[in-house]
Amino acid sequence: MGGAPGPDQRLRKLLNERSSDAFSNKLAVGPGDVIEITVAHVPELQKYKARVSEDNTIALPLAGVLAVGGMSEEELRQALYRRLEKPVKDPQVEVFVDQYHSREVAVVGMVQKPGLYSITGRSDTILDMVDRAGGMTSQASSRLLFIPASAAGDARRLELTKALAAPSEQTAGKVEAVSAEANRPAREGAERRDRVSPDPMPTDAAETPAAASTRLVSLLGASDPIEVDLTSAAREGQLDVPVRPGDTIIVPAGGEVMVDGWVANPGAFRIVPGMTALSAVSAAGGALFSQTAEVLRTNPDGSRRAILVDLSKVKSGAEADVPVEAGDVVFVRRSVIGAVPYSFYEIFTKFGTGVYAPVP
Repeated sequence: MGGAPGPDQRLRKLLNERSSDAFSNKLAVGPGDVIEITVAHVPELQKYKARVSEDNTIALPLAGVLAVGGMSEEELRQALYRRLEKPVKDPQVEVFVDQYHSREVAVVGMVQKPGLYSITGRSDTILDMVDRAGGMTSQASSRLLFIPASAAGDARRLELTKALAAPSEQTAGKVEAVSAEANRPAREGAERRDRVSPDPMPTDAAETPAAASTRLVSLLGASDPIEVDLTSAAREGQLDVPVRPGDTIIVPAGGEVMVDGWVANPGAFRIVPGMTALSAVSAAGGALFSQTAEVLRTNPDGSRRAILVDLSKVKSGAEADVPVEAGDVVFVRRSVIGAVPYSFYEIFTKFGTGVYAPVP
């Protein structure tokens, strides 16, 4: 009987697929990208920034709505020149893509500069993206987790990126539009966690870049990462797998356990004596609308395994808990039933309860 494909098989499959996919080497603009436009002697178009909409268009003073999807900077400059020829005599157009949100990969965890990094060509690899993040820190584990983009993850990621980049007034309007009744389960869940599951390892009030990036991973809905053993990855070419927009790379900490997925405060936590999967989840603020966790671990002999944990059964004593080890990653998996309340919870915690307007 054949089991589920292992990490090596999954990486080889990705390498084969991405070696012949349609991803363009051209730096083309797409939804979510931010474009800066300057036209000499036109006050309305001095360092004017426009975000590409979901239908691949931008709206500009004098030029109106312009379809830009798939264009390079030079192609966009020429299209704007043609559009502005009538209202502006011999327009001197400068175009600069300020942010390539449609071509980004998230690199988080124990790297020097966690964040989102743009793909510059179809041959950019996992190793290239880790290098752009400044490389691994001295606290990094000897392995990393690679989460390939999925159709659902890409859409969710684009929605999040646009929301975070929007002005606060627009963000507030989006949040206020959500009904009070729909959000009640998320708020009540958060209140219950505050009462029964205080974080035993408090962090600074200001979210660090690493924590913010890790929180982004949770919003991406990561549930089935590919574990890469760095001690053999270079030798086997596993880090040469090309990256694609929406991919996520997580570098866990050595001597710590990283808790991710549907938890209140995802991040890396120092392992204390007797720490288990359940207590690691509790250290991360508790599970959100899910009771299924997975401990991802590399054994001393180099083999890899995933240990499923039913948190509700552990709490009731019906199932034994799993002690965590240095370098473990505990993922609280997505729940179909909890998808809607979890989405609302993330919106409210991200943008603050101050924007919430109760419905009479």
